[in-house]
Amino acid sequence: MESGEWRVLYALRAPRGSEEFAGANSRLYKKTASLLSLLSPQIYAGKISFLSNSPFILLNNNEHESSVITMPRSKGKDMCEIFGFTPDDLTSECRNYWAREICPFIGTKCTKYNHDKSLIYGVCSVVTSNQETIICPKRLYAESYKTLRDVCADAFGYLPLYLVNEVKTLELVKEKPNEFVVAFGQNSGREIQVGSSRNKLSMDWVLVRVVDGKAFEIAGVEVQSIDITNNYRTIWEAYRNLESNPNISIPVSTHGMNWANVHKRLIPQIIRKGQIYADSKLATKGMYFILPDTVYSRFEDIVGHTTPKALPGKGILSVFTYSLGKSVDRGKIRNLERTRIIRVSLEEFALNFISGGKIPGSSLDEAVEQQVLNLLKN
Repeated sequence: MESGEWRVLYALRAPRGSEEFAGANSRLYKKTASLLSLLSPQIYAGKISFLSNSPFILLNNNEHESSVITMPRSKGKDMCEIFGFTPDDLTSECRNYWAREICPFIGTKCTKYNHDKSLIYGVCSVVTSNQETIICPKRLYAESYKTLRDVCADAFGYLPLYLVNEVKTLELVKEKPNEFVVAFGQNSGREIQVGSSRNKLSMDWVLVRVVDGKAFEIAGVEVQSIDITNNYRTIWEAYRNLESNPNISIPVSTHGMNWANVHKRLIPQIIRKGQIYADSKLATKGMYFILPDTVYSRFEDIVGHTTPKALPGKGILSVFTYSLGKSVDRGKIRNLERTRIIRVSLEEFALNFISGGKIPGSSLDEAVEQQVLNLLKN
């Protein structure tokens, strides 16, 4: 490896609050430089700087962006984001959200509780089998509802999208445009509900194109992530106490992914709501489904192959999948990146689900026969 190609290769912990070590002539600085040159003299060509109020040393190459060596992380299942930041982030920007228990994406109290609501976990995403998965739907509202704005642009072109409170503000100052899109949903007015009291459904979001004060057309939007099984309390507590105990060993999380919920609850809900939009006169753009890419891959396993559609429209399910963006510096939150757009006929989607993802009946016969053999072989 040539000098100039590396970012961070080695680091030493500096005593917390020891500002006398910050100077270029300090003893620790010289010892660090000496150690680096001994360990790898062919690549040591950078500068060393110390972060104030931090237990880390930053190694900074002259030509390339630097990074901070982090605290220990779990070697197996892990937390990916807590209150929007990496779990080992000890910056004041991050720990302020921990202290206030506020969701950084919608600005309200986090609702990721433990079973008795005595703790607010604030977990947005986890790592399972080296795969990052968003487990809180509010994580999909990052960047001022980027996902809804993506849907608005796809369905209605580049008309302005407003939340309900923003429309009310525009009315007060008499600057409301003649044509715009308003989003009705959680924290924006209220979720639109349909059906009778015993058969009621709440629609996550309904984007309404308003022209001259009247509803002209709509696009339905459902937002889902995935639930976990078991819990992550032990690893969460280790990260919570990291600032006071930086040498703590981070345990492996015991969480699992509730993939069974995909076919038990999520897919039936999409089909049921999709049928309502297909029957609506206003829903000319069909229905949109926003979810993590890792979760939709499980939908594809169940539903199987579907004939792709080119454009949104009546009876069409437009799926927008998202993943976390690239890693960022401490004190910052990763972007949300749209991964795929998939459009399918809601009717075909439903039929494929009912048919069991085209699993042959012979697989059931073989499973039953094997169970009987196992039972009677002794």
